[in-house]
Amino acid sequence: VLDAATLGGSDHQTPLAKSTATAKDGDFIAGALTTWEGEGSSRWIAVPSRDGIAAFRVPAGNTPVPELVWTSNGIAAPGPPIVLNGVVFAVSNGEAIAGARVQRKPSVLHALDAATGKSLWNSGSAMTSFVPGVPPSAGDGQVYVVTADGMLYAFGVPLEH
Repeated sequence: VLDAATLGGSDHQTPLAKSTATAKDGDFIAGALTTWEGEGSSRWIAVPSRDGIAAFRVPAGNTPVPELVWTSNGIAAPGPPIVLNGVVFAVSNGEAIAGARVQRKPSVLHALDAATGKSLWNSGSAMTSFVPGVPPSAGDGQVYVVTADGMLYAFGVPLEH
């Protein structure tokens, strides 16, 4: 966590706070963070890794140290997640590494409870190609996913009333 007023401190290398190590070096995907405000104005950060999504809660206070709250396993090499109505949406990018060879298989959209990481739903075999690291987008009660074969998939999301 960096202080927005003095990024990295006077030496530009000192964080305001940091979490304990939760993964091996190179496990998280750079530039793929997602953040949202949870209950009680708490700040959350979701980070994709090779095996799934890790979610950290950043408590308010003088030293906002990120706390690992949940991890979801079984989402193979997810791309950047998005959060909509308390649900984290993440797409497996369909890559499986076998030795030095990358195998492509159809991607799956996953919906996870943002507070607990519990799996709520997944698209199963609805998509017939892989998603090349492009995050899903959302609007008008839909989550949109574009696959490498040029198909646009729209999945309905219940709206809060």
